[in-house]
Formats: sequence, structure tokens, C-alpha cells
Amino acid sequence: MSTLTERVDQTSIYVQPILFILTMITNILNICILRDRTLRSLPCSHYFISYSVSSILNTCFLCPTQSLRRYNILWINTSVGCKLNPFLLFVLPLQASLMLILASFDRFCSSSMSVKLRSMSNIRVARWSIILGSLVCARDGTDILKAIKDDSNRYLRSLCLHIPTDDNVMIEKLKQMINSENLLNDFTIKICYGND
Repeated sequence: MSTLTERVDQTSIYVQPILFILTMITNILNICILRDRTLRSLPCSHYFISYSVSSILNTCFLCPTQSLRRYNILWINTSVGCKLNPFLLFVLPLQASLMLILASFDRFCSSSMSVKLRSMSNIRVARWSIILGSLVCARDGTDILKAIKDDSNRYLRSLCLHIPTDDNVMIEKLKQMINSENLLNDFTIKICYGND
């Protein structure tokens, strides 16, 4: 193992649990505060609650996966994990980002001079926007599942393969993947991984 890989592994031992705990605490506090009766009447708080739920789900999925990867427990190499991992890694952050965008748009509508725009800032519109936004995110995520099944998409299919921990073998495997898809050339790989 190279020294860089060892350093990343050592750092992840401490960083992943701290990230997990802080994210859980802040998002649970966010949900508890926004569920107050006065704040619940604001449509913007519904978007932030949905953001917090998406963030909690993303953290509950991502941190344990990264921690298990350190011990070579790769559930993503199973037939279900191979499809579920990229789907969740795409959908959950997308939904969280979408909720922040919708909350910003709601604040824009509520402070607008236009009566028509101000009328869009209500709880009913917020609930429908959250439901439709979640469905759109899930629908966009299904494209990843279709791409993994497609034999012509070698890059996504190669994500399901176990990449060896030997650095030279891993670099060669990455070079083959990149060259086969014409994404980058060998020069970029040499810059990223050194000339050895």
C-alpha cells in the first residue's frame, strides 16, 4: 500500500464518525426547531425539513459505506449494491440540493411585489413541490440504473467490479477504463498519479 493510501485510511478512521455524528446532530436539531408551531406555518420550513431528511439519509448511507470500504467489506460489489450505490449517491444529494433551491425560490416569492408570486408561497404549493421534486429526482436516478444494464456503457459497468488494492494494478485498470471511453489521455493519468 502506498503512503497516501495509508494516510487516507488513517484519516477516515477519525473523520467519518465525526462527520456522521455532526451531520446527524445538526439535521435532527434542524428538524426539531422547524417543527415548532410558528415555523411550521411557513412553507420554507417544509423545504428545510425535507432537506434535513435527505441529508440524514445520505449520511446514513455514505458514512457506513466508506467505513466498511476501509475493511474491504464492499457490499457495492453485489448485484443489488452495484445498482443501489450509484442510484443513492446521485438521488439523495440531488434531492437535498433541490430542496434548497425550492426554499430559495419560496423566499423570493414571499418577498415579491407581485401578488401572483406571493400567492405561490404557501404550504400547499410547498408540499406538492416536495413530492414532485422527489419523484423527479427518483426518475432521474433510474437513468443510472438503465445505464448500468446497458453493455455499451463500460464505465458504469466497471464501477461494479472490485478494483484491486495494489496501486500499480489499480492505475493500469483506471488507464484502461479511461482510454476505452476516450475521456482523458495517458498524460492526465501521469499528472494525477505521478510518473512512476
